Amino acid sequence: MTNLETLADERQRIKTDERKLLGALSEARNKLDTTRTALQESRKTRDELNETVRALKKTRDNLRDKAKQNITRLKILQKTAPKLLQSVTAEHELQQLEWQVQSAPLGKEEEKRLMIRIRALEIQVTAAKKILRLRDEVGKANQEADELHETSSTQRSRNSLRKARNTTKRP
Repeated sequence: MTNLETLADERQRIKTDERKLLGALSEARNKLDTTRTALQESRKTRDELNETVRALKKTRDNLRDKAKQNITRLKILQKTAPKLLQSVTAEHELQQLEWQVQSAPLGKEEEKRLMIRIRALEIQVTAAKKILRLRDEVGKANQEADELHETSSTQRSRNSLRKARNTTKRP
C-alpha cells in the first residue's frame, strides 16, 4: 500500500470514529436533557410536598393552640363549677324543684326561695354542660392534630424514600 492509500484509510477510519463519537455525544445530551427534566419534576414535586407539609403543620399547630385554649377554659370552668356527679344530682334536683313550683301551691317566701335555688342549680347545670362540650372539643382538636401530625410524618417518610430511590438510580 502506498502512503496515500494509508492516509485515505486513516482518514476514513477517523471519520467513522467521529460519527460514532457524535452519535454517542448526541445520546449523552439527550440523556442529560431527560435527566434534567426528571430532576426539575422531582424538585417541583418535592417543593409541592414540602408546601403541603408546611400547611399541615400550620393546621396542626392551630388545632393544638385551639386545644390549649379550650383546656384553659375548661380548667377555669371546672374551678367554678361543681363536680360532674354533683351536676347530675343538681339537674335532677332542678327538675324536681321546677315540677314542685309548677304543681304545688306555694307561699311567696317559699316560691322565692325555690326560684333562687332553681337559678343556682341552672347555673351549675349549664356550667357542667359547657365543661362536657369543651372536653369533647379538646378531644376532637387533639385527635385532628395527631392525625395531621401522622399525615405529615408519612409524607416526610415518603419524600425521604423517593429521595433515596432517586439517588440510588443515578449512574
